[in-house]
Amino acid sequence: MQDSIQNTLRAYYDFWFSCNALYEKWAKRQGITVNTLFVIYTVNAYQETCNQRLICEKLMLPKQTVNTILEALTRKGIVEKKADPSDKRNKRIAFTKTGADYAGQLLKSLSAFEEKALGTMTQEEREAFTRTSQIMLARLEEALGTDS
Repeated sequence: MQDSIQNTLRAYYDFWFSCNALYEKWAKRQGITVNTLFVIYTVNAYQETCNQRLICEKLMLPKQTVNTILEALTRKGIVEKKADPSDKRNKRIAFTKTGADYAGQLLKSLSAFEEKALGTMTQEEREAFTRTSQIMLARLEEALGTDS
């Protein structure tokens, strides 16, 4: 049984690393890093509440990495920091008009890339993929909670 679990883990890591490499390659073709891509994705997904802390938490990236990315995006006129109305000590991250246009096109292209891949799968395959991914996540959370 242990060999079977180790084989499953090897296949899981192969999938995970290969998937990450494909997103990195896609982002590079857009002239950005994968971390920049996912920061833009996160700013877009959490437009009303996005701040540096949320980005760090969602992407599991160090504060310094996120700060460097946000500074570069600010210099390019893609994002700006605004006072958070609910907490003046925090700065909300928002797209500029130019940034909203850029992010919209970038994320539309990303979605087309992902939909092209998912579109070749049957509905049952997509549901199975989602279901088993959610099961794996839940089991990892359980294992982490029971480990000392």
